[in-house]
Amino acid sequence: MTYEGALAVLAARQETVIDLGLDRVKRCLARLGDPQEKVPAFHVAGTNGKGSTCAILASVLRAAGYRVGLYISPHLLDVRERITINGKAISRPDFARLFPKGDLTYFELLTVLAFRYFAEKKCDVMVLETGLGGRLAATNVVKSPLAAIVTSVDFDHQAYLGNTLKAIAGEKAGIFKPGRPAIHPRHAVLERLPLRGQRLIVKKPWPVTRVDWKRGVQTVGGHALSLLGARPGWNAALAFAAALAAMPAFADSSESRANYADPRDAKALTNQDAWLLFFEAWMNEIEAQIR
Repeated sequence: MTYEGALAVLAARQETVIDLGLDRVKRCLARLGDPQEKVPAFHVAGTNGKGSTCAILASVLRAAGYRVGLYISPHLLDVRERITINGKAISRPDFARLFPKGDLTYFELLTVLAFRYFAEKKCDVMVLETGLGGRLAATNVVKSPLAAIVTSVDFDHQAYLGNTLKAIAGEKAGIFKPGRPAIHPRHAVLERLPLRGQRLIVKKPWPVTRVDWKRGVQTVGGHALSLLGARPGWNAALAFAAALAAMPAFADSSESRANYADPRDAKALTNQDAWLLFFEAWMNEIEAQIR
């Protein structure tokens, strides 16, 4: 298939047509050898803040020296923006070559494509933003994520997720998996939900101490970030909690990347202080970009 042909298939699917469920995408991935299980994953859902939380996590992991696949939606100008490795979008030839066949929705096609791409390119880790909701979003085929995050819960897509905050929260919390870190902020509805994972509640955001609207910069946790609004403080805190919670199942962060153990080795990660350094590196990188 050509790149133009793949775009035509996507256009015919219509992104606004929603048909939730995991059966179709599971069958397709099984035929392809289940690439979603070949790269460790962070999985992020939420009404607001999930995209920037994914971006923060991906940046931190890149600063740590990892090869990071990032899958987000929607895109602004080019559909390839949704699938990147270390900030570089999937190429047109790779997009066309790995584009899946089958009776899948728009989002499912791109999700399968992302899994294939990240596995083929031997990413160390992938960061996944859910589609609509979480429980029945195509990204939720990942069986045992390093950690899962629900960033926030509010009324959205009620025709699909339910008419109460409890129902909506339940759909988003559907990404939490047994025995894996389940991270969310303080939220009365989320806190009352029974969860399948190991609950970790982030009690407060990193503080915002200064906002410079003219420069498009605010100070979060003592660092200048080019992220405005009320969410970055929470998103940074949630991403930090996920990184720390995933440590026992990820990699030894006390040495250079060349000496890291395989991130699939559950015994590998030991040094909590290194994650603090990685976040510091990410903050410094952002600061350097805006000075």
